[in-house]
Amino acid sequence: MRRFLVPVLAFALPFAVFAIYRALNRQTGKRAWPMAILFIAGAVLAVQAFALAALSEPHIVARPQDPPPLEAAPVTSPVKTP
Repeated sequence: MRRFLVPVLAFALPFAVFAIYRALNRQTGKRAWPMAILFIAGAVLAVQAFALAALSEPHIVARPQDPPPLEAAPVTSPVKTP
């Protein structure tokens, strides 16, 4: 459930912040927040979404493969030519 809920919340949160911004603009008749604050909030939410995606993924460490075992092979001497 958590693997589904975290990305959905990370996706929906910026839209919720913008909806609150729009609702406050309609109620007051003027801009509730300057546009720069809305931009900064969006940037913070984007960084948060990337961080959540990176931290919620399973961490798998690839172990180097072991070399094949050396089998007991007969020792041969180099061939000598006359």
